[in-house]
Parts: sequence; structure tokens; C-alpha cells
Amino acid sequence: MKAALLVLVLLAVAGVSHADPADDETSRFVMQAGVGGRYWRDLSRPDPNQNLTSASGEAGAVQVMGGVRLYDGLSLGIRLVGAWERYTLQSFGMQSTDTSIYTVVPFDLAGTLLFEIDIFWVSPWVGWHTQRTQVSETHCRGGAGTCEQRPDLSIDGHWNTGGLGFGMAVGLDMIAHAHHRLGMFIEGQGSSRDYFAIGLGISYRRR
Repeated sequence: MKAALLVLVLLAVAGVSHADPADDETSRFVMQAGVGGRYWRDLSRPDPNQNLTSASGEAGAVQVMGGVRLYDGLSLGIRLVGAWERYTLQSFGMQSTDTSIYTVVPFDLAGTLLFEIDIFWVSPWVGWHTQRTQVSETHCRGGAGTCEQRPDLSIDGHWNTGGLGFGMAVGLDMIAHAHHRLGMFIEGQGSSRDYFAIGLGISYRRR
């Protein structure tokens, strides 16, 4: 995550001079897409090692927004936000170790606004948040050093009932060509299911 932040900052310093804010040509339809990394924390996930009902970690994330321009500098659209999270929890017995591998895909479908000011843009959104969870359980005997899968304790992938999701992305265009803009963005999001995340990434935007 730190390395990605450094790379994006260097790109911003090197590329912002190539942006073309004087190009005022705009289209009726707009699109914004981004890919990057995030730090997340979910208070609804168990962490038996710390005796807390929470888990956290780093993840890859992607988001796509499509919409229609209402006025110059203001668009209305739909935003899809997703991530891929994987983490491991272990519990230790006298002569055994149980390992749970969680694979979680949080997903948001939301209405969004896009405000554009020169080479800067801001996009708040609110909608529906859900997540798909899959758990693989492994049991290892300490003395014999053998491990086996525990399908009876594993959880097949399933989607939860969902809840309210909300967030905001803020971006800076660094390279411009006709209707196309390439830059960087930061994003933050939360949900009524106690999910929180903050991220950084590379953004493409069509004006």
C-alpha cells in the first residue's frame, strides 16, 4: 500500500503538467473507472485471536460509474464498487492448529453525483451494500504434522442480506486527450453493516 502511494504521488508530480484543463469540450454521457488498493475494517467479522468481533486488512478494489451530464460540471449516474479481500485466522490447541481462510467480496450498487471543477472531480454516492463470504477450514495436528481440509466446517460462498452503503471518491486529472482523462483518486466508504474502507488508485474519466 505504501509503495502504491509513492508511485501515484510521483505520477501526480510528473504528469499534472500534461493535463489540459483548457479543453472544454464535453459529451452528454460521462464515465469514470478506477482500480487500486484499500485498507478495510469490518466490525461484523469475528477475530477469535483478539477476542473481538472485527477483522481488517488490505485489498484490491475497483469501481465504475456511468451517467448523464445534467449541467456543465454536474452529472448524475450509477456507481458499482467492488473489492477482493482475503485473510487468515488461526486458533491453536494443545496439539493442533485450525486455520480459517476467508475470501470476501464486498459490493455496492449506488446512485452517484459527479462534480467537475477544472482538473478536479468529486463523486459522492449512496446505495446498497452487500458482500459474498467464503470460508475454507483446515485442521493440522501438531505432533504428526499432517493437515486436512474440514469441509464440514467450511462455508460455501454466499451473499448476505445487505444494507445501506455510502462513500465518496475525489480525483485529480493528470493527463488529458480530447474527452479522455487519466489521473489518480482517493476514496472512502462505509455501510450500515459496520464496514469501513479507505483507498487510493488510478482513475480514467471520460468528459
